[in-house]
Amino acid sequence: METINYKLQAENFLTKTQTSFTAEFVKYDKHFPDDTGDRDIYRITLQHDQRKYVFKFGQSIRCSGKYWLLGDYRRGVAQKPKFPISEWDKNKDFAIPTAYDVLVCVQKYNPGTFENFCSDFGYDTDSRKAESVYKVVKDEYQNIAMLYNENEIALLQEIQ
Repeated sequence: METINYKLQAENFLTKTQTSFTAEFVKYDKHFPDDTGDRDIYRITLQHDQRKYVFKFGQSIRCSGKYWLLGDYRRGVAQKPKFPISEWDKNKDFAIPTAYDVLVCVQKYNPGTFENFCSDFGYDTDSRKAESVYKVVKDEYQNIAMLYNENEIALLQEIQ
């Protein structure tokens, strides 16, 4: 069985489409409306030709925070803590988001109408939360469609 190098898929996509990728740390905070814990939030920039898409990306909680309070691995911080360093330990899972981490998450498929979106993802069409999620997903897809042509989006869809 052939092993797929997923990170290589993303790097190949960037090369083929001549896209530059940057991830810039913004803050350590809640990212999603339902977040119960803080995570590292990055400003992602995808630049292709003369077009640019800039958006916020919430890193996984496990990979967020360079330092963790000893005995409480739910509390991390992004910067070196001011507390005595003996109370803190480096997060062995800390990672800055890679192109793969981001590209596998962006919306690569047209979500269609609100009704179709709700049907496909199990949302209630009377839900304000569903409408809010739909708007975010639709906006993200429109930005990807602005950045790439149909053939390039097909390449992006291959990243798993």
